[in-house]
Amino acid sequence: MTTLQSPIVGPPSGHPNRKAIVSVVLGSVSMVCLVAFAVLLAVSPNRFDDTGWEWTLLPFVVLVGGMIAAFLGALAWIDVRRGITDRHLFEAQMGAILGGIAALAIVAALVVLAIVFVMLMVSFVGAD
Repeated sequence: MTTLQSPIVGPPSGHPNRKAIVSVVLGSVSMVCLVAFAVLLAVSPNRFDDTGWEWTLLPFVVLVGGMIAAFLGALAWIDVRRGITDRHLFEAQMGAILGGIAALAIVAALVVLAIVFVMLMVSFVGAD
């Protein structure tokens, strides 16, 4: 009885690691959107007074794009470290870092807003 050798499962050795390129592009787009939102908010904060939901588009793009970039960058980084490919380690690292920082900025802003909201509610309760 002979044994069958099964082919290697997964991408071929030395594949181009497109996850790293996609993650660095998404991470860069997320950071650009974050900076654009911060500049718009700093230059004219009253711009958002009479608008509807349109102003939430940039933070949404930052949060979603940053999370996807961090995830893909981490997967590409793991591919390089495990020896599946030897390409685009720097791009994978930069995509994971840029995406993580962009998503972290939005999440941190939401946490600060929640803390301020809770502090206001506590102060209103005690103001009888």
